[in-house]
Amino acid sequence: MRRADRQPDFVRLRVLGGFDLLSGNGPAVPPLGRKARGLFVCLALSPGKAWPRERLMAMLWGDRSEDQARGSLRQALAEIRRAIGPQIIRANGDIVSLDPDLIFVDAVEFGRLAKAGRWNEAALLYQGPLFEGREPHEGAFEEWLRVERTLLQEIAIKVFEQTAMSRTGEAAIASAQRLLSLDPLREATHRLLMQIYADTGQRSKALRQYEQCREVLRRDLQAKPDVETDRLYHQIQNGAVSNSAAVGATEGRSHFPEERQMIAVLPFTNTNGDSTQDHFSNGVTEDIATELSRYRFLLVVTGVDKSPDAREVGLRLGARYLVEGQVRRAGARVRVTVRLIDTSSGNHLWAERFDRPFDDLFIVQDEITRMIVENVVTRVEADILHVARRKPPRNMRAYDYCLRAKVLFQWPRDEADVRQGREFCDRAIAIDPSYARAHAQKAFSYTVGLLMMEPEDLDEWRRLALDCAERAVLLDPMDAICHWALAEAAFISSQNERALEHITRAVAINPNDTEALAVSGYLHAFTGHAEHGLRLIDQALDRTPTHPSWYHWVRADILYICGQFEEASRTFKLHGPANPDTLLWHAATLVELGRIEDAHAEIQALLAIRPAATIDEFRRHHYFVPGLERFLENLRRAGLPEA
Repeated sequence: MRRADRQPDFVRLRVLGGFDLLSGNGPAVPPLGRKARGLFVCLALSPGKAWPRERLMAMLWGDRSEDQARGSLRQALAEIRRAIGPQIIRANGDIVSLDPDLIFVDAVEFGRLAKAGRWNEAALLYQGPLFEGREPHEGAFEEWLRVERTLLQEIAIKVFEQTAMSRTGEAAIASAQRLLSLDPLREATHRLLMQIYADTGQRSKALRQYEQCREVLRRDLQAKPDVETDRLYHQIQNGAVSNSAAVGATEGRSHFPEERQMIAVLPFTNTNGDSTQDHFSNGVTEDIATELSRYRFLLVVTGVDKSPDAREVGLRLGARYLVEGQVRRAGARVRVTVRLIDTSSGNHLWAERFDRPFDDLFIVQDEITRMIVENVVTRVEADILHVARRKPPRNMRAYDYCLRAKVLFQWPRDEADVRQGREFCDRAIAIDPSYARAHAQKAFSYTVGLLMMEPEDLDEWRRLALDCAERAVLLDPMDAICHWALAEAAFISSQNERALEHITRAVAINPNDTEALAVSGYLHAFTGHAEHGLRLIDQALDRTPTHPSWYHWVRADILYICGQFEEASRTFKLHGPANPDTLLWHAATLVELGRIEDAHAEIQALLAIRPAATIDEFRRHHYFVPGLERFLENLRRAGLPEA
């Protein structure tokens, strides 16, 4: 019989692939009953977390009266204490938790290792679905278990994808096969296994894997392989698999994630006829390829021989897009001509010529590279969106939905756009639960929605934004957009240091993304670093002559914070169609300038768009504005109703 004054017992719990409970020194703990096991798993997945008794009662004994459920919970807790030791359970009134210092849970450690990027260690822990093989429980517990199991499986998919890409030979194949067993319908995994087989010289197995993929999609989904899968098949069949595509396994990149579009960068031609200038044309080519590879939706192929027929090159490589160009130096100037070609049609999606003084070779090379990359990415995304909009919903991929959501979250927008965008994100996640970018875009739906909608529970929206963004970063820690999403989610939750940490990380991962740079300016300005924020938004404007209109809005807000009201007013007018936020900020700016009548006109325009706008609403949604009380007083003087 156990004594209450004995030393606490440490236990180890395995719930991945079953249920095993062992004491710290090895022997099994006396078995628990069905309900006690379910209760213990609930508590163990978040040791230390306080669970209300009412929620546990509803999850496991929801079909009983309150008194019966309370008594059953009490009996199950007593059973756990008898089997393990009294100290394992913490009970404080109506709150129950496990002592985190007395238990090791494989699922908790698995999540921690995955979050830290320790993929191989995490892979060793994952032995199967959460609480596999247990007897069924009531509906509420089953729903909770389904959600938790799905989340852990999403992490497992990421873990085995990473281990497959970081290993070689049979070890890589074993990890990819394990990944496929988690979700046999995940087409990206079939492609990954095809690629690994091809990389290891097992061409026949790679081709058979394609046939297996085609069969399982036909049998279970009545669907055909996606275009990326077909392209890879033809590449392998024709012996044209690119090493650079195969080696893209570093830094968290998968070989062929669902969203990637293949783009080939052909060697830029030195038309001077002077071989001493080859280093410049070669440098431009290499830099373009390197900078394009920072964008997670592009799979960049280089080292390709030029051909007079772009469509032939695309068919041979399986690349949808092709970048080619020429470099010519004439005296003290250099001219670079570049073209972006859609290989499926042979059409030029974009062409441009850059003339620059040849004063400093490396500065010129960097500037031209940056401008080419930013334009290429913009045109490719626009083309993909154009294709996606023509597809019936049943034929859209996760990336198609995600890109359409991204457009809806950009200004100008309204509440219907935000809701539609979130629905697109949910569809993308349903297609591929491990698609990090979809979770990031869903986080944006809450952060942008918070500024323009009136959710019943603002705290819940902040929590949802953080949950989605944190999951995105966990799934793909090398995607700049995921860090950007987490930065915004942290900011609206008043976690300012965390916000700056992640937006800085986003810009570091992809310095070419001027949208992230513009947001970095906004976040710095609104967290006490206004002058630095102004420098960042000015950099974003300088680097993108075709910048989105909202850059001016961000700059105008920052100018207001800096006290530069005249320039702020001029900058607000550069923004596109007025929206409620720009009207409010411009009204406050005009009050600072003493132009009360003009400020009143801005508020009247606002009320025509949003009749329910009030001081109280702005205070709730814009609690992060520096000098908020003075700002609100300006809005009062401009005529905005109090409540």
